[in-house]
Amino acid sequence: MKHLINKTTQTVKKIGRDAYAVFDNATGKVVAVGTAAMVAAGNAMAVPPDYTSLTSAIDMSTTSAALLLAAAALIGVYILWKGATMIMGAFKGR
Repeated sequence: MKHLINKTTQTVKKIGRDAYAVFDNATGKVVAVGTAAMVAAGNAMAVPPDYTSLTSAIDMSTTSAALLLAAAALIGVYILWKGATMIMGAFKGR
């Protein structure tokens, strides 16, 4: 059983080395093709799309105010809870 496990481990390591060698040899070609594709995409995206008509209709000020209010309320409850715990600890002698 131990021999079978060692043989399987060696086979997996060899497959990994072979896959790395193939990838290492191909990287130069992949980089050259990727660079050409980025140049072509850069020319196509010279003028970014205009989303102002979509984003101007959304007003997040009330939502952010509500979230800040909820967070402040939770912090207030936490401070009160910790204060009460400290006072009760003082009376118990902890």
